[in-house]
Amino acid sequence: MSQSNFREASKLWPDLQPGARSPFADYPFDAGATISGLAGGDLRAQSRGELCSFPATGRADSPAGALPRGGRSASGSGSADGSALRQARGRGDTERPDFSVDVAPDGYAWWYVDGVSEDGRRAVSVIGFIGSVFSPWYKWSGRRDPQDHCCINVATYGPGGRFTMTDRGRPALRQSRDRLQVGPSSMHWTGHQLVITVDEIGALPMVTPVRGTITLTPQAMTEVEVALTPEGRHLWRPFAPSCRIEVALSQGHEWTGHGYFDANFGTAALEADFLEAALQGFQHVLTLTDIIRIRLPAFGGAVRAAARLGDRDRLSNLEDAAISEAERANTPFEVASFYLSASEAWLAVPDRRMADRRLQRVNALVQEHQFHELSMRADALRARLQMATAPAGGRQQSVWPSATAGAWDEETVINGIHRLTCLPT
Repeated sequence: MSQSNFREASKLWPDLQPGARSPFADYPFDAGATISGLAGGDLRAQSRGELCSFPATGRADSPAGALPRGGRSASGSGSADGSALRQARGRGDTERPDFSVDVAPDGYAWWYVDGVSEDGRRAVSVIGFIGSVFSPWYKWSGRRDPQDHCCINVATYGPGGRFTMTDRGRPALRQSRDRLQVGPSSMHWTGHQLVITVDEIGALPMVTPVRGTITLTPQAMTEVEVALTPEGRHLWRPFAPSCRIEVALSQGHEWTGHGYFDANFGTAALEADFLEAALQGFQHVLTLTDIIRIRLPAFGGAVRAAARLGDRDRLSNLEDAAISEAERANTPFEVASFYLSASEAWLAVPDRRMADRRLQRVNALVQEHQFHELSMRADALRARLQMATAPAGGRQQSVWPSATAGAWDEETVINGIHRLTCLPT
């Protein structure tokens, strides 16, 4: 969600508007008065390549030169200080969003909107995905076809809040320069507003329709983007950090307030480029504190990151250090959580024998202390281990957690979900 301290955050606005233009001179609101919240930090990277294969914009690139309003870098080139903030390029979205991007295999594109009501009691966020980074099906597919894993995710906050996220296939996707259509929902750029039409089904346990419209009116549009990695494989495009938003959705979500609009684009999975940074971050935490309740979760994150990097040596060294602390700790929940992370890490390497040994320790702690909140993760991991060790040509074990599902088989669960979606609203 966006920054709630809008006036304080508005101090950041000048840094994000080289070349910003407001097509709304007649609007009564102040274009710089409030801002929703800005991502990023001390980013130094500069892209050295194109984002991915995008259709031609129909016009020549702007000539290199200084950005208006004292921008930090010259258009079409990196700045002397290595700033990652630069003129937007390569997608035809310098002055407006362009939903016709062609996302290459392994990549992603998403357009993000959020807003908070004037009274602060309600909020909304919407993400239009092509190559949904949160979709397990996209990952399991090998990320070969981003267009076959798309969705428009809607979350409403406050009384009557709902969450929707339906992964849809290529037949549900329609793209044009002005419009992103995913199933019955869409994002449409009218020339001066972004109109989002929502027709989705809420996730369990609130399986009810979420319908209506969200209209976002930017106070100004930036012309910049930020390269998030040195190779430029991940980009952040802050279209309109300050907007007016009108929400007219079901469950009583009818309000106006302050909004925000940005996008992200990438040619590789998020975890492919940020795991090393994550691992270093967890290791840095370990240098800052001696508190075991903080150290064990940091160790857990570190071993998972090391495993995803395929660095078995670092995984083993980190785990040895963590175990020596865990066995002396009087914090059974954190210890069980760490061993669960370690089991997940060894399974990712993969080393099924080590993963099973760590999971046995988890199960003992879960049963002794009745940590029900960890039991489902442990059961799901056990199911993955069973599948991984199934004999060649034999029947694989179900991925459904055996201990928590009881006598329910996969077909029963799916049929039950289908019946829930057919309930009257």
